[in-house]
Amino acid sequence: MKWVIDKKAEKIVAMGNLKWFRRENAPAGSTARCTDGCLVERSCPYSAIKEYVDVVGRSHVLDIPENVPDRKLAALERLKTSNYGRCVYRMDNDQPDHYVSSIQFSDNVTASFSMEAFTAYHGRRTRVMGAMGDMVGDMNELVIHDFRTKKETRFVPDAEDVAGYKNSGHGGGDWLLVKDFVQAVAQQNPALLTSTIDESIESHIMGFMAESSRKNGRVMEVKI
Repeated sequence: MKWVIDKKAEKIVAMGNLKWFRRENAPAGSTARCTDGCLVERSCPYSAIKEYVDVVGRSHVLDIPENVPDRKLAALERLKTSNYGRCVYRMDNDQPDHYVSSIQFSDNVTASFSMEAFTAYHGRRTRVMGAMGDMVGDMNELVIHDFRTKKETRFVPDAEDVAGYKNSGHGGGDWLLVKDFVQAVAQQNPALLTSTIDESIESHIMGFMAESSRKNGRVMEVKI
């Protein structure tokens, strides 16, 4: 958001907590791990076995070597020992499962951020609202609406798939950031950087201030 808006953040406020994924909400018959004979594993929407074994494409987070002959069996074994196999209700995690934040930037630009665990979709969805139109995008396309002409234009991002970026982390963004950094260092040209360390530090401070706001219930000033 900071990168898109390209203005200084002035104030931030956040609310949210860990409401549902708590031990007291664990279903009867559940166990410490989905692989421990959990009686409700097949009906649980948060089953690690359904997420990482039944759907093989998700198992990349388990760091299974490419040459393993039976990836489903390997994924199941990893769930028996890694955090990915632990019951989501019985973790010691304190990450909020629902969270909202409002930010005021300079020049009276406002933005809102929402992180929700309880959706039928995943990934990032962004909406940019302006006086003459708006833009709505996700990891697959960007749709621009022109208020004056009522025209709708759709763009499909091309993350240089010839280099294998499109199917990598965050819609290809991870590798492209690294690519720009390597090129900037190789050519000694800071203009090639997608983002600078100053911008990264500022966005981190925004995150720290948001967490302070969430815990203390106050609007926080973002001071660099």
